[in-house]
Amino acid sequence: MAGAASRRQARVATGRGRKGLVGLDIGTTAVRAAEVSVGGDSATLHRFGQVALPDGAVRDGEIVDGAAVSDAIRQLWKQVRFGSKQVVIGVANQRLVVRQVELPWLPEKELRKSLGFLSTRRFWTSIPSKSSPLTMGAGCFESYWSPPGKTW
Repeated sequence: MAGAASRRQARVATGRGRKGLVGLDIGTTAVRAAEVSVGGDSATLHRFGQVALPDGAVRDGEIVDGAAVSDAIRQLWKQVRFGSKQVVIGVANQRLVVRQVELPWLPEKELRKSLGFLSTRRFWTSIPSKSSPLTMGAGCFESYWSPPGKTW
């Protein structure tokens, strides 16, 4: 059953399937969303819309006025009537630090335990202010096996 769940997650993450997914962009001047589905080598745009934000609601990639942004997203969904409930959002701003590292294989539980050690050893020096709150997360983008003694 775990295999079926991961295959479904992969279909949702890539927009494959009948309804696809909605990509949401929260910009400085507007919230925008597009509903797409992927089939074979092509993608189909089903719906698109945008709603303007009041000045100052989002500044430098950070939401300043959460109520205004929430209202704009609600208005966008009401106007466009997206068919999919699967939503993908990208997050980028001046205070977000992302690092990609290659590690030896670890079970996920051990990987999560090692985050504190990894962050202090590899990443802490690149974070501008140690007084800022720090939230850590990890995700595996790719997993591969190499024979002993073989490097890639």
